Amino acid sequence: MAFFFTFNLLSQTQSSIPKEIWISKQSHIESKNDFMSLKANGHLKELMHFSELLIKGSSFLIIDQNGKSEQVRLPDKIKLEKNDNSLTFQSQFKHKESEINFQGKILIEGDKLQISYKFLSPKFKMSHFIIQLNPESFFGDSFRIDGRTLNYPALESESKKLWQTLITETPFTNFTASLSKHKNLRITTGNDSKITVKYISTRWQNNFSLLLSCKDQKSINFKLQFPESTINPKPLSNNQANLLSNGSFEVGMKDWGVSFSSLNDRSTYSTQITKTPTGQRALVIDHKTVNPKYKQNYTQLKIQSEFIQIPARTPITYSFDVKSADKIINAKMVVRYQSVENIANAGTSIERKYIRISPLWKRHSFSLRLPRGMNNAYSFGLEYQGKNENCKQKVFFDGACVKIDHSADYSAQKELIIGAHIPQTNNLFELGQELHLKTYIKNNSKNNQIIKAKVKILDPHDKITHSQVQNFKLSSGQVTNDFLKDFYYRGQKLGPHKLVLEIYKNNELVDSYKKAFGFIQSNPKSSFKRASKFGLHMGGNNYQRSLKLASKIGFTWTRGGAFHNSWKAYQPSQNHWNKNFMDRNLAIIDDHEQLNMTPIVILGVKTPKWASSAPLLSKEYSLYPPADDKYTDFGNYVKKITQTYGKRIHAYEIWNEPNTSVFYRGSPGEFAKIIDSSSANITSENPDAKIIGFGLTHYDTSSSEFMLKSLKRTQSKKLNGISFHPYSDDRLSPEETNVQKQFEWIKKDLKTTKLNQNMELWATEFGWFAPHENSQKFTPYKNAQVAKKLVSEHECARFYVQMVNTSLAHGLDKLFYFIFQEGTMSSRWFHGFVGPNAEFLKAPYYAAAIAIKNLDFKTCLKQHRATSGLVINTYKENMTVLWANKDLKVQIKSALALQCEDLYGNPFVVNQVNGIVDLSIGKDPIYIKKTLSLNQFIEP
Repeated sequence: MAFFFTFNLLSQTQSSIPKEIWISKQSHIESKNDFMSLKANGHLKELMHFSELLIKGSSFLIIDQNGKSEQVRLPDKIKLEKNDNSLTFQSQFKHKESEINFQGKILIEGDKLQISYKFLSPKFKMSHFIIQLNPESFFGDSFRIDGRTLNYPALESESKKLWQTLITETPFTNFTASLSKHKNLRITTGNDSKITVKYISTRWQNNFSLLLSCKDQKSINFKLQFPESTINPKPLSNNQANLLSNGSFEVGMKDWGVSFSSLNDRSTYSTQITKTPTGQRALVIDHKTVNPKYKQNYTQLKIQSEFIQIPARTPITYSFDVKSADKIINAKMVVRYQSVENIANAGTSIERKYIRISPLWKRHSFSLRLPRGMNNAYSFGLEYQGKNENCKQKVFFDGACVKIDHSADYSAQKELIIGAHIPQTNNLFELGQELHLKTYIKNNSKNNQIIKAKVKILDPHDKITHSQVQNFKLSSGQVTNDFLKDFYYRGQKLGPHKLVLEIYKNNELVDSYKKAFGFIQSNPKSSFKRASKFGLHMGGNNYQRSLKLASKIGFTWTRGGAFHNSWKAYQPSQNHWNKNFMDRNLAIIDDHEQLNMTPIVILGVKTPKWASSAPLLSKEYSLYPPADDKYTDFGNYVKKITQTYGKRIHAYEIWNEPNTSVFYRGSPGEFAKIIDSSSANITSENPDAKIIGFGLTHYDTSSSEFMLKSLKRTQSKKLNGISFHPYSDDRLSPEETNVQKQFEWIKKDLKTTKLNQNMELWATEFGWFAPHENSQKFTPYKNAQVAKKLVSEHECARFYVQMVNTSLAHGLDKLFYFIFQEGTMSSRWFHGFVGPNAEFLKAPYYAAAIAIKNLDFKTCLKQHRATSGLVINTYKENMTVLWANKDLKVQIKSALALQCEDLYGNPFVVNQVNGIVDLSIGKDPIYIKKTLSLNQFIEP
């Protein structure tokens, strides 16, 4: 089966002179006006005319032997072979146990591109090739099929769901996407093909899709002609201002982050007064070696700006001044962006230029045309990696600038800029501890300025607890720290607080800065308690610091992050064990034990190439189970781990999300063999360890089918529990999505098996996409296609406590939040309890602190859901937790006043009058320090 595309690149005058087309070093296909790139798996990713996106992706629709239709997930990555005028690629992979051979070739022939695909499988046939047009480029225009003109529908409101088939299965020879000249995109094909045009509009997305049928389910031929116009319909601005708001660090670390290798807790950074080419202050990094106990060969440094928005394909120049303390350092200038391919769990993509940092200040510049990134958002920085043993070095960084076109001269973005610094690590304070704030204001203009500065501090309920105003006169180029110079603040409430700084000129706001901090009650643990129910899936960035922060509020169990145990890492070749990797993990276990914590071991996940059952040409060999003759080797890997760790590990989890091809491309039967081999070897070496199976995704039909088929085939009777990831649908509220149905479903499924009916249930991932409150709305993040709605920090805190109570009411034994760290400045999950670069704590952190303090080691008796929307959770040990799906006034029969705590642990008392307590309840859970019975509640 083959596809043939032909791209005719015609000039505005329809000249017969062919337009030049070339294949870039990055395997992009370009002309002067047009840009086409491929997805990492080989098929169309995008087509741009100047800076306007016309095609935003493609996919295949396949059918199985029963005629069931579905989209196929191609491998995330295929190696592209580049010649002078062609690109070729080939991959083999499995889809539902059937092997598929996928091939492609792109050939330049004069002014044309001929593209062919082959998709061969014994059990599947291709039904359609889908081209996704970018709706924003075509709204309000018309399209044409063989001379017949039709209109695209109007853009619907986000709240209204619309699915329209505009044209269905129509034979065609010519499709024109738009009648406007600068986006007159044409597709032509033979008479044996049909086209379907669909438009989808939901509150989540808008899409135009062209479905080109494959008549013989093996091949399709068509030509695609680029727009004719040579005039840019959206000319770019030649604005020469610096697009980075704080490139000189005169007001501190505003809008910049620094991160080191995950196990590097020795290196430090700060802004320091020092003479620079652009000012009096620079970012200074003291990069030190990682503790030798971690056996780390290399260590890295990343300096990264906050994301800024610039249209894709804009020509820009990024520059900065940098020097080292005493030696030459090989480094790279980087531009990071989130790929629009939406590959699950992938971090940012990168454009780079290699440089050498010397002991003298030098300006480096990097000119490029920006690739297409999610939300047109880009982060700029400096990165380097060096051998750990000789890593001791200081780096001075300053004068960062991004300009349109080719200017590398530094200039400030704003006349006036304000920033602040809180010296306390992570901006975390214990209740009663005093905060000392440092502020900086810089006049970047050539004139003296008269300004007004304001500050306000907001408590967890957004009430202003402090405000102050001061007037200043600033000379040209002056930096002042006189505003709030002697400012101290002592919090009266637990939970997250906000600092807001603003400066005004002529009563007009010219700059502002927001910073998060908060107060907590210390919750030290006296000893390790295996029965604790609370865990965290850790991120890799700033691992030890985050581990201490997790311990500080009472978390006991951890999962993932720097402590990983993949087979590929442990045994890179059949006859070689990675001793350094084992020693590193032993050191991490030491760190846990010092904090009375414990990690769980996730087994498998990445299979080494030498042991994989993957098809010969597959680049995804690590996702496959062992080959038939390698299960003994897998058992040896498990045995080696359990022998190495001994009884210091208390739980093993077999794989992660094997019911999705993102992590596993084998069958349930093969997974049963993995369970058998794992269980036998863990039990022989550490019989006291819990053996937990699967780590299934959100519990749905696919999870249920995979688990039941695997358990039916397993010979092991050693499983102690099943783990799954009860994410709420579309990452919305657990109440709105009725997440308890997942608990009921999996428990019902387990009763149908012959396994231990006392099987434990572990939720080893759940969480919500909650960016920190000061994030720009356009900040890209991992798995953006999963989160249909971002929630606020406060909502995430509320959801966490609701989810914990609902989970405990349904008998879950362990609860791991995903993920503790939001990520680095340039690569974020948005899930985290900790903000970018682990620099400050978010609202869910404070809510978790009181949830653990109030609920760990307690027995939930029941959860009652009243028709009014009231949810009542009663515990055996003097605890009741309440919330409602709407604001309610609840009456409770009680002879005594009720001692209560809010979401963040702030105590309050509700008195009784004539034996009745009137309590206002909303979506935020309230803790009542008493076990109430249901008959004490008077229904609203």
